[in-house]
Amino acid sequence: MKAKSFALALFPATLSLTGGFGRPVDAPVSLKDAPGRMVLPPGFSVTLFAGEPDVRQPIAFTLDDRGRLWVVECYSYPDWRKEGQDRIVVFEDKDGDGHFDRRFVFWDKGANLTGIELGFGGAWVCATPYLLFLPDRDGDDVPDGNPVIVLDGWDLNCKHNAFNALKWGPDGWLYGCNGILSNSKVGRPGASDSERVAINCGVWRYHPVRQIFEAVAHGTTNPWGIDFDDHGEAFITNCVIPNLYHVVPGAHFQRMSGEGLNPNL
Repeated sequence: MKAKSFALALFPATLSLTGGFGRPVDAPVSLKDAPGRMVLPPGFSVTLFAGEPDVRQPIAFTLDDRGRLWVVECYSYPDWRKEGQDRIVVFEDKDGDGHFDRRFVFWDKGANLTGIELGFGGAWVCATPYLLFLPDRDGDDVPDGNPVIVLDGWDLNCKHNAFNALKWGPDGWLYGCNGILSNSKVGRPGASDSERVAINCGVWRYHPVRQIFEAVAHGTTNPWGIDFDDHGEAFITNCVIPNLYHVVPGAHFQRMSGEGLNPNL
């Protein structure tokens, strides 16, 4: 059986800056040509699943149990704000030809959206300063009501180091990443300072049933992406300094700058 993958591409068409309609050498690759430019392992092929204008400024995505692609479109960056028009757009490929044939907007009133995961009857979303839950318990692809603020305390002054990258762990916890400039004290809404957990760069997790938030590991710089291998071990990708880390619970990894929250480690 031939392995397949899909591409979510953003390759806008441009006119030559020198006049006319020729494509300059450094112009973006066209949507139809983009898959052919990718270098793949033997046995793999690529199709363009979705591209502009059907998807714009994607920053995170996940798949549901029906094989549909849920994409976060972030229009807030780099000016994080209290209100916005970030969206969650859903794509479905009904005939299996490698290109979507149904698209709809699940939610379009988000601000500072940087991560998404599905489960427990709804969508979990990173929306600095909040971790939100958008319930859809009847599964009709329409939120049941306003988003629920599950946690707050993430730093709006995070610049490009926003918390992100939601992923269910094999232990049933919801995992995410946190950047070095996001000096956050996270807890339930209304929690006192002593009840909150401090984190800047590192990895965190949240238990959706027990409603517990924990810092898993500290350090790196701007982790953006987390996944688990077949043994349940976590790995993160990181920007600026070394790019791939094996996440060891309780670890304090190298930082780009400054001291960690515990200066003795």
